[in-house]
Amino acid sequence: MDVNKLIEITGREEDLALIKQFNDKFSDASYNNKSKLGLSAEEFEQLWRVVMKVLQQQQLAPAVASSYLTLIKILSRDKLSVCEVLSEEHMNTIIQLAALGDSSQLQNNEHQGCASEACHCLSNLVYQSSEAQRVFCTTQLVQRLLTKLQQPQQLEHDLNITYVRLLFLVTALEQHTRMSAVVDHDALTTLLPLLDDTAASAGDNKAPTMQREAVERIVEVLKVLYSLCVGLTSPGSCSNDQQQRLDTTMVADTALQPRHDQSIVAIVDRVRELLLSTAHTHQHTQLMHSHCINLLVCVPTTALSTLTPSLSEGSSSWWGGGSGSAKSQQQQKRLTVYRNTDMTALVQILAFLHARLNAAEQQSSEKVTPVMTMLVTACESSRTIRRFVRLRVMPPLRDVSQRPEEGNSLRSKLVKLMTSPVLELKHLSATLLYILCNKSVDRLIKYTGYGNCAGLLASLGLLAGGPVKGGASASDDDSSSEESDTEEYEKVKHMVNPVTGCYEPVRPNPVDEMSEEQKEYEAVKLVNALDKLIRSGSIKPCSVGADGQPQPLESVLQLQEAGGVGGFQRPTPAAAADDDDHDKSDDE
Repeated sequence: MDVNKLIEITGREEDLALIKQFNDKFSDASYNNKSKLGLSAEEFEQLWRVVMKVLQQQQLAPAVASSYLTLIKILSRDKLSVCEVLSEEHMNTIIQLAALGDSSQLQNNEHQGCASEACHCLSNLVYQSSEAQRVFCTTQLVQRLLTKLQQPQQLEHDLNITYVRLLFLVTALEQHTRMSAVVDHDALTTLLPLLDDTAASAGDNKAPTMQREAVERIVEVLKVLYSLCVGLTSPGSCSNDQQQRLDTTMVADTALQPRHDQSIVAIVDRVRELLLSTAHTHQHTQLMHSHCINLLVCVPTTALSTLTPSLSEGSSSWWGGGSGSAKSQQQQKRLTVYRNTDMTALVQILAFLHARLNAAEQQSSEKVTPVMTMLVTACESSRTIRRFVRLRVMPPLRDVSQRPEEGNSLRSKLVKLMTSPVLELKHLSATLLYILCNKSVDRLIKYTGYGNCAGLLASLGLLAGGPVKGGASASDDDSSSEESDTEEYEKVKHMVNPVTGCYEPVRPNPVDEMSEEQKEYEAVKLVNALDKLIRSGSIKPCSVGADGQPQPLESVLQLQEAGGVGGFQRPTPAAAADDDDHDKSDDE
């Protein structure tokens, strides 16, 4: 391709074919610098300036402008070169073409196509250039974007999606813009109807599943809401003036400003409905649910109760059009009720976690940590949620012939993660199971095995067992007098190895058939092997100190005084029976 001809374009009709040829050749995103485009630094700058000069012509047709904007989009992939040539004037030109100017209007579909391409250019520029981010901060572009999104029915799907994506990019990259969107322009309230309109249009009786366009729009809106909410959970993330207007920064476990409190609760209510909805494909359903859970991670815990509405309150439903059809669909859906509370959304979240773990994605922490973090927060914030999740994850023990980490159940998957090399997953899975056990050490050992939970107990200073501050006790549990163990477990409980957490039948003693000389020989051999390991520093004898942490031992006498290896004792029947969650009503 002749670069000299490109540099000489002036917006003539014959130039359009040359522009389209360039666009088709370099349409792939891998062409992300000037050398791959076959341009020198000087040629890049000249081409950028002549194209921007053409775009500044007021009489340019929308279809023609779209082709020139596509060329700008290709050039804007080169971060270093763009930062050298971009000016505020160029930004304002593209902003006008994106219909985000002071008096910009979208007259027809061609104008919307041109605006969509201009938004793609803006997305690249905002991502690549701090100058572009500065322009967004100093102008009213966020307000104009929100204004456009208030009337989604007037926009084509592609342009609507592009506006939402641009808003996400700006709020995710620029802290000041993120705070301004919420504090000054009430973005949470503005974006909420997008979920309403989308769900209503996707839920009539003829189309029980959401279509592709609806799911795409929901996912992009959820991303923006996540960006806005996660920005508000960082203390000091706004200026003094903004802090005064935002009475209390929205951090988990703190009071919310009433206006934002209502918006967050409404958003969580919509998320609950989305978790009960399905898309046109399983992959899109999983994608939508994934972003729903990501959003739930960063909302305050005070709003999570909306996920599990009381049936007596009569939760509002907005999918299916009118109230009659919504009620009919609700009746067709099988609700999961626990203590007069609708737990269907939690069932979907647990199913999502199980699916992720079954897909062998647990080694990729970003695939699993959001849903586990959300469950940890929800279970800590609500006793009812914790009890229900425990019944689902850790039902009363029946078959203990397998180790806790073996099998395909959700409990087995989580116990297996307790020894994962990925520290984040290891900590989250152990914390979740510990909370589900109401912070009872004996109960945790019973369901996971001492060997699997030793790492968590060591970090908490609970290797020797015993009560923990805030944990379960016989006095504060409303069902501590109920026996939770099943008959199957009771029969073999005395034969369960607390270290492995499974039933081990009585085995013959291997030394019974040995002579005294053989026993002495094996004992000396074992002592020598241990001595060699200790002298080489491979192992170090220890006991559990008064603080519950491992303490090194310097002599055999100290080991004897400590009461054996670690001083560990098998849980007593009374401690094992102290189970506040598995009463008779829970097991039904």
